[in-house]
Amino acid sequence: MRKSGRRLPTVVFIFSVSRATFRGEGLGLAAAWLIEVGIEINRFISRMIRSREEDDDDTDLGEQLKLLGKKVSGTCIRCGASLAFGSIGAGIGDTLPLSALQWVSILAVLWGSLQGLP
Repeated sequence: MRKSGRRLPTVVFIFSVSRATFRGEGLGLAAAWLIEVGIEINRFISRMIRSREEDDDDTDLGEQLKLLGKKVSGTCIRCGASLAFGSIGAGIGDTLPLSALQWVSILAVLWGSLQGLP
């Protein structure tokens, strides 16, 4: 039997749907996070190798590491917010009538897609 047919209290229903969505979305976001952070680390390493080959003393390792840290922390915040708001939105969205749910899901998808932009 589906969760909606069990006649659970609203708060319990929202919590259980949010938890299930959190588990499902977590794996996808973890993979996206690993890829984004891997790309940034790769760019950092290639920049450092390129600057050493050119004997460029202008490149400060501390500044480059600080920039890498900002990019990684930004990725963490984006992925975490997407996971949290997606889970909460799924839980709340399942309690709404279908027409309202369609509009909420469209807005959530649009907002989530904007979060992935650099």
